[in-house]
Amino acid sequence: VKFQEVYEQLINEKYTNVDLIVTNALGDTSRQLSDIESLIMQDCDVIILRAIDADSGVVCAEAVKNAGIYLVLHDSSINADIFDVRVMGDQGDHGRAIGQAIKAYLDEDESRVINMGYINGGTTANLQKRETGIYEVCAEYVENGRLNTLITGVADWSADTAMAMAEDWLNTYPEMNCIAAASDEMAIGVIQALEGAGVDMDEFLVYGVDGTEAGQSYIRSGELDATSY
Repeated sequence: VKFQEVYEQLINEKYTNVDLIVTNALGDTSRQLSDIESLIMQDCDVIILRAIDADSGVVCAEAVKNAGIYLVLHDSSINADIFDVRVMGDQGDHGRAIGQAIKAYLDEDESRVINMGYINGGTTANLQKRETGIYEVCAEYVENGRLNTLITGVADWSADTAMAMAEDWLNTYPEMNCIAAASDEMAIGVIQALEGAGVDMDEFLVYGVDGTEAGQSYIRSGELDATSY
């Protein structure tokens, strides 16, 4: 969603002769290929691909290049050099930012302990840095047992999947007092699960990523503890 907002802003401000078509495969590789084929049929001049995984991304890239269309690979890797441009941000920056928020929380009171679950959106190495960046900043607390990761999961960027995952974790890990998610949308799904279970939000930490308007509204209401943009 955030990327779409940025693209639309650029088009509105600078590139009025550009039409933007956005699709979302929701973590489904077959659906992503179908989306790519649909964009090719619409005779796009450029296709920007955020590949779900490195293998299925090759099939998508081959389809684009075989159609003679310029391909930009965005924040993802594929197992072939068949793209025109790759734009890759360091997703670890998001993790390190959330790590700073967690560290500040633990620094405030030496008796605090975080027992965390982490929900990622995808399985690519770059995206997983949204989790591992946390541990870089909080290495001291990982070592002394004040930051414990009880379980991790992948929710394919779906709020509904994240909500179901959080519901299961609450039953399995009664000591859990924190869930960090790789997007604000999934974090909001977590919040809905917590509120549905009657969890005191003042006693449970929730972190997101993307700095979306929805995420910011949940920060203002006190249900989301931090997000990163």
